[in-house]
Amino acid sequence: YWEAQGYFKPASDTKDVKDMKKFMIVLPPPNVTGYLHLGHALTGAVQDTIVRYHRMCKEDVLYLPGTDHAGIATQVVVEKRVKAATGKSRHDLGREEFLNKVWEFKENHAGMITQQLRRIGSSLDWSRERFTMDKQCADAVTESFVQLHEQGKVYRATRLVNWCCAPSPPSLTSRSRPVSYTHLRAHETPEHLVCRLLLEKKKKKEEINKKKIN
Repeated sequence: YWEAQGYFKPASDTKDVKDMKKFMIVLPPPNVTGYLHLGHALTGAVQDTIVRYHRMCKEDVLYLPGTDHAGIATQVVVEKRVKAATGKSRHDLGREEFLNKVWEFKENHAGMITQQLRRIGSSLDWSRERFTMDKQCADAVTESFVQLHEQGKVYRATRLVNWCCAPSPPSLTSRSRPVSYTHLRAHETPEHLVCRLLLEKKKKKEEINKKKIN
């Protein structure tokens, strides 16, 4: 009823609000692969309380909903489903068909998250719902990265690959690559990686000193 009446839309959608103070909160987008939990409910309750307070202060308020595509995690989930259903990998399907499967998963699964948000009474403006892979969002990200690259603030170089949610075949760890990488081993945290690299460096230094003595 509240949604149908447009009660959660900004006042500027229906009237002239030049003199009204504007206030907006963007809902931290839940991962499309999961379900809402107590943490989401707590954050949502706090945000919704703030949003409703500003509405009562006669401000032009927007509480913006959306979901996050959760990149690698979504890819792994969809890959597993496709493999179980058809026995094919994403490589067998090809990029376009696999991307269609991802969108199909998003449409079916994201609805559960939005229904949960509705059931706990979050006063979100659902007419403005976003998904981080929407064309509008994707174009904005692309434009931002192009600008940062042109300004020399982002560049391609040696980098740390700090996690992966799917185990890689042993052959991948031994394959030579054109760019130098530092990899985390299975179940290794970034802190463990630093310790391991320091120990390896210390061991090499000791070996060099031992050779000099001999």
